[in-house]
Amino acid sequence: MNIHVLAVGGIGMSGIARLLLQLGHTVSGTDISHSYIIDDLVKEGLILEPVSEAVKKRKIDAVVTSTAVPYEDPQLELSRSLNIPIYHRSEMLQAIFGSRKVIGITGAHGKTTSTGLLSWVLHQLGYRPSAYIGGILKGVGRNAWLGTGEIAVLELDESDGSFSLFKPEIMFIPYLELEHIDFYGQESSMVEFFRNYIIQRRDTKFLIGLGSKIGQEFSQFENIKSVQDLRFVPVGHKINPDFTMDVEYMDRKENKIISGKVPLIGLHNVRNICGVLQVCDWLEIDPVQVIQAIETFPGIARRMDVMSYSPSLIIHDYAHHPTEISSTISAVRDVIGEKRLVVVFEPHRYSRFSGFWNEFISSLSGTDLLLVTPVYSAGERPIEGITSERFCIEFTRHTKTPAYAMIDYDIGEVQAAVQDGDCLLFLGAGKIYSLAKAIAKDTLAYQN
Repeated sequence: MNIHVLAVGGIGMSGIARLLLQLGHTVSGTDISHSYIIDDLVKEGLILEPVSEAVKKRKIDAVVTSTAVPYEDPQLELSRSLNIPIYHRSEMLQAIFGSRKVIGITGAHGKTTSTGLLSWVLHQLGYRPSAYIGGILKGVGRNAWLGTGEIAVLELDESDGSFSLFKPEIMFIPYLELEHIDFYGQESSMVEFFRNYIIQRRDTKFLIGLGSKIGQEFSQFENIKSVQDLRFVPVGHKINPDFTMDVEYMDRKENKIISGKVPLIGLHNVRNICGVLQVCDWLEIDPVQVIQAIETFPGIARRMDVMSYSPSLIIHDYAHHPTEISSTISAVRDVIGEKRLVVVFEPHRYSRFSGFWNEFISSLSGTDLLLVTPVYSAGERPIEGITSERFCIEFTRHTKTPAYAMIDYDIGEVQAAVQDGDCLLFLGAGKIYSLAKAIAKDTLAYQN
């Protein structure tokens, strides 16, 4: 088949394109911006061209889109006028993996790391899984692949409710709280959405991660694994200067401690590992082997990504929600101690920035100096009064910590604020990654 993928450079849509290419389809695609992801896809066989060019050369059998692509997008309008079938990315994902044993991972935080961890563990232990991950798994160099085994580990998007299309055998929700205000509006609506989904999926085993307060809302359902019933519970962790962590878990079934040194840091990752252990228990995998596989985990690009150690420690993390930011800053603080922490924060979406305004002030209060980029809109229209300049003023008034709004994603503005020996932490899910790479490259210390 000839399939066209819109927004093909996005992490979710690029995964769809990779899977379709691996299945042997002819895949074309476009995006409004260029990236290394698109370069990699072209090497794998993607034809980079708009729908208008693709239809002149071949019959297009389907177009794949996502919620992020506006309904009035010219390529979608052209596709509709030509009666080309249009599929949401979740519909295409469901078609690709409909016959597999699906383990779904969704929720507000921890999805990508948990999906990557579980995929890596199963890969290392010979299960030959398929995977669809919301980030590039470093040891594999891609975010999606078709394995020859029966298991498919899929990161499913909760932002638009499209995860509800799936009927997985296991659904792991590492952490659940309101994040996507643009879709759910308020916490009660989100809870009701998930409650209805759980009711409709009585054959699915659900696991809601430790520390997720909203998970308690669903404790009455028989297919929900409650905290009291978990086989594995964390009993200790220590973060090391080399960005590793010594972890200990109590195996309550065997009444013994399982320990390991893992290449992840932070209490949130202690909980993510606990969830992966529980899922693997359902798959009847030895927990000691699971920890041993996690010890070799290569990491996910843009998650606690250490880009330079000297003269400044430079880190980028995808965190763009207050809870994620608090967890990341706390974990970094555990490593750097009393060193000065300079944070460059990229507000992501006007709706999120506005809806969690005070929470962002609180979550960023652990920094010694804050720089704030312009708002990365992700296609949203601006909201009056929701600006980086106003945020910095209110942040400084509440925290007594200096904060400055950046004019643009300018290297010079960041370099002027940093001193040798600082830790420079970039937080955000948009263009800020390119800024972090540029700063790190300028120190001549960045390694891919």
